[in-house]
Amino acid sequence: MKWLSLTVVFFALLGLTTVQIIATSSNMYILDPTTDKRTWSLIWGGLFSLIAFVPTFKHYMAISVLGILTTTYVAWFMTITATIEGPIEDVKYNAPVNVQSFFNGFVQLLFVYGGHTSNIEVADVMDNPASYDKSYFWSYIYVVSHHAAYT
Repeated sequence: MKWLSLTVVFFALLGLTTVQIIATSSNMYILDPTTDKRTWSLIWGGLFSLIAFVPTFKHYMAISVLGILTTTYVAWFMTITATIEGPIEDVKYNAPVNVQSFFNGFVQLLFVYGGHTSNIEVADVMDNPASYDKSYFWSYIYVVSHHAAYT
């Protein structure tokens, strides 16, 4: 049963990594459209692949905690700034016009709250099932607090 759990975690992380590379390259393309998305994907994929040189999972978990902290800081900074500045007048919201723009928006919404980084913490406690419920609870509270901050 442990191999099944490890296989599921492996493919989940593989999928999240792929989506993260695509989302990052899309964001960079928005900032600098002179370079195409494929080139941005290769650049960021190469940078993200350096994570393979992290020696142990405990070191990777430290990087993940750093990511959680920075995501939390950015989320609360954006929330407080939006509260202080208020809404912009005459904003027009558009629906996606094609499949690509739908998935670009979907990926950005998926990763905007930082909930994907809490999965690493949940995966870490799979070796100790007694602490799984606590880890899942705190991961859930973390994600819900981000959603509550934006609504």
